[in-house]
Amino acid sequence: MDVAGSEDLAEQSSIGIVDIGDKSDADRRAIAVGCLQITKSGMEHILLGTVAKGDVFEAAKIAGLLAVKATPMTLPHCHPIPIDAAQIEWSIDQVRCVIECSVSVRTRGRTGAEMDALNGLSAALLCIWDMVKPYEKNEHGQYPSTKILDMRIADKQKISSSDE
Repeated sequence: MDVAGSEDLAEQSSIGIVDIGDKSDADRRAIAVGCLQITKSGMEHILLGTVAKGDVFEAAKIAGLLAVKATPMTLPHCHPIPIDAAQIEWSIDQVRCVIECSVSVRTRGRTGAEMDALNGLSAALLCIWDMVKPYEKNEHGQYPSTKILDMRIADKQKISSSDE
């Protein structure tokens, strides 16, 4: 593809990883939350334990934890960080057919764990969607009611450090 000025853009590219070498280590924690809205049929299958692919919460927890650990492989600007702890928790609103997920990541290092928590959250919610998709499709094979909602960082803490 020949776009006018594309060579100039390539020369100006600043793709790289931000230098955090001068920052000091700190205890850090991030909590990401988000929801998966599903159909009544999908919710019933989850609650009855009849999802053909198995236990959605155990599978989604594994997917989320693996994603937390692999964040730099998905998001190339993220630094690999030591994961000291990661927790994934669920709450279910049966009336609204909503599954809420919380992913907490703790590290000690020079940069935070927000993207790692968000990456884990995304993978966990997508895993559930994948597992219940046969119950989510309408007569045209579409997913008009299934949605990932409100993904965000609910809390971020830098617990100890001498730099700001």
